[in-house]
Amino acid sequence: MNAFEAIGRKLHTTVAVLVPVGLYTSAVWFFFGNFGWQVALALALTLPITLLTAAFVWYLNIGGIYQAIRHRA
Repeated sequence: MNAFEAIGRKLHTTVAVLVPVGLYTSAVWFFFGNFGWQVALALALTLPITLLTAAFVWYLNIGGIYQAIRHRA
């Protein structure tokens, strides 16, 4: 039974990663494919980097605010 659980976890992780990546790729191609594959590829590569940078800065700001409120109380 343990072997099947390990396979199930790996399969679940794989599906949890591949489905959003596939949807993201399809959406970029659908909305920006008419500009050419070069533009769609450039957007598909740069948008996640831009969004992750913004999310990281947001995380740092919220973490700092949380620590300040926690320290004050």
